[in-house]
This record gives sequence, C-alpha cells and structure tokens, in this order.
Amino acid sequence: LPELLDVEYLVGLPLVAQEGQSLGALVLGKRSEPFASGDSEFLQVMGGQAAIAIENAHLFQKIQQAYDELKELDHLKSEFINIAAHELRTPLAILIGYASVMAEESTGEDRERVDIITRNAMRLNVLVDDMLNLNYLETGQAQLKIEEVVLQDVVQEVLRDMQAMADEKSLAIEVNIPTGFPPLQTDRQKLDLILMNLLSNAIKFTPEGGHISLKVRRHRDMARVAVSDSGVGIPPEERDRIFERFYQVEDSLTRQQGGIGLGLALVKSLVELCQGEIRVESEVGKGSTFTFELPLRYPQ
Repeated sequence: LPELLDVEYLVGLPLVAQEGQSLGALVLGKRSEPFASGDSEFLQVMGGQAAIAIENAHLFQKIQQAYDELKELDHLKSEFINIAAHELRTPLAILIGYASVMAEESTGEDRERVDIITRNAMRLNVLVDDMLNLNYLETGQAQLKIEEVVLQDVVQEVLRDMQAMADEKSLAIEVNIPTGFPPLQTDRQKLDLILMNLLSNAIKFTPEGGHISLKVRRHRDMARVAVSDSGVGIPPEERDRIFERFYQVEDSLTRQQGGIGLGLALVKSLVELCQGEIRVESEVGKGSTFTFELPLRYPQ
C-alpha cells in the first residue's frame, strides 16, 4: 500500500460509529520523515471527529427520508379525507331527507325509531362537515366573511342546537355574558363552528348530572370566551397534543365517546384564521377549560 500511494511512512485509524459499526478508515502517509508520537494523537482526534461527521450525515439522510415519507403520508391522508367527505355527503343528504319525511308521517314507536336514525345521521353529517372544513383550512381555501357579530345571539343559537345533547345527560349549562358586551368583527359562521365544537366536546366528556359554563369577558381589545366543564379532564402529558388532527386522549380501542379527533384541530385552525389564539387548562377528574380570544375589531 505505501508503494501504491508513493509514500514511505503510513499510519491508519479505523472510523467507528458510537454503536461500534465500522464506517471506514482514515489513512495518512508521509514521503520523508516518520510520524512523531504526537501525530498519532492528532490522528485519533481527527478520526473521532470524522466518524461523528459521517454518522451525523447518515442520520440526517435517514431523518430527511422519514420526513419525506411522512409528508407523503400526510398528503395521502388529506386526499382521503377530502374524497371520503365529498362521497359521503350525497348519500347522507338523501338519508336525512327521507328520514325527515318519514318522521312527519310516523307516530309512536315508529317515530322514535326514525328520530334515532335522524339524530345519528346528523351526527355523521357533523363529522363530514368537520373533515371538509379542516381540509379547506389546510389547503388555504377557507375565506373569512367579516361582519359585526353580537356574541350573545351566536351563543343562544348554538345552545339551542346543543340543548338536546345536554338534556340526554342531564347537564346544566350556565352562560355568563356581561350586559352590553360590545359586538365584534369576525366571521359568524366560523365563530359558530368554534363554539359548537367546544360545547360538543364539553358535553361528550362530562358525566351525567355534570356542569358546563360559558363565560365571556373583555380583555383589552379582545373578546375572551371560556368554556368549562366538570368532566374527566386531560392528563398534563396529553395537553400539547389534543389540538392535533385525529389525536384523542382516550385509547382508540377502549374509548367510550364518539368522534374521530378532528373537533379541536378544527377549533384551533378556525381561531387562528380569525386572528385569535386558544389555550387549555385542565385537571384530571375535575374538568377542563378551553379559553379562546378573538379581536373585537378585525385587523385590516
């Protein structure tokens, strides 16, 4: 080997990864005088740094490959959600339409059965709407229609829609909005979806006979809305992930509640689209409070 390299003296050092895997070798040659004792120490330091650099390059390549695969999977998942939601809409609309006609013509036990069909079809319709709304937000297709909104009116309308769910579990819902609370400039439909999802979540995870409150306050130039419940609560290690798509605190195989984990992801996206922010405070076994703030005057 020295003859091939046209050198007189040769020294080599294997490059070994932290796990003991061989990455190669570092070889130095000199044509005239031999290596000094300090040269081998320098070579060891140099070899150690080279091994680390090579190992980091391999790790970076693997991480980049994994990231690209995750991006592709995320894209495929979004495409599946979009296609599935659109394909479900038509048969759902037909099912709800016929169920409504049957409800008008039915009485007694038949009417109760039709009401069950209608109620569950509507729940499925809400899931489909959540899937489509979240997809529109992520693809940048969602647009805001800013108008002056009276918060009291929106809250009353949402509560009317959610009251049946609350009554099924004998839940008390308390609303506290100061008299004369100023209107805010926002998208009414988006605000409606935010409140509906937060209240639906509170109802789902609050045991029978529990308590839910909706409190509105003004904080500087923001409207602050807090939805609290006396439900199961969220473990500290889970709180940073509850706004992720499809993430659910309960085990997916043993959970008792409905839904596919899109509601809070949709809420966060809608709040941020309306130039606001949201946070959660919770204690296991005592309940949770979701607080979001929206500007009273939408920034131009």
